[in-house]
Amino acid sequence: MRSRTPALGPALALAFTISWGAASATDEPWVAPPEARALHSPYPSSSLSRERGAALFAKHCTSCHGAGGRGDGEAAGDLKVRPADLTDPARIGALSAGEIFWKIGHGRNPMPPFGRILPDLDLWHLVDHVLALSGRTVDRVERADLGRRQIFDLPCP
Repeated sequence: MRSRTPALGPALALAFTISWGAASATDEPWVAPPEARALHSPYPSSSLSRERGAALFAKHCTSCHGAGGRGDGEAAGDLKVRPADLTDPARIGALSAGEIFWKIGHGRNPMPPFGRILPDLDLWHLVDHVLALSGRTVDRVERADLGRRQIFDLPCP
């Protein structure tokens, strides 16, 4: 597991955004490769995962996506490409958890490739949070694959 200095997260995100420059900004649809659709989290989706994802989102994503994930963050107005509205069920509903994982990990200007600064576990926590923002929790296929591990979603007595 990688160790990060707390203050570096936002600074690294800003540095990636600035260093990419306008050359890779595009209005073309952002499509993950077909193999990304088949990716499934090796970790069970849970309220704890969504809480960790919310904390990571607050640290790394709100400056552009906004606290509620609507693409209305403080830095959004300065970007050539508007950040996605992650609360839009049509937008997020069309993506598998694997595609969201791939997009967070690889990024696209002006969004940095968070896979370079965050471990996979944290990327999956972010996926759980993004799915929750749009009203989803986990893909049906993944939920079926979890089988007995769904006990982690049950409240403690």
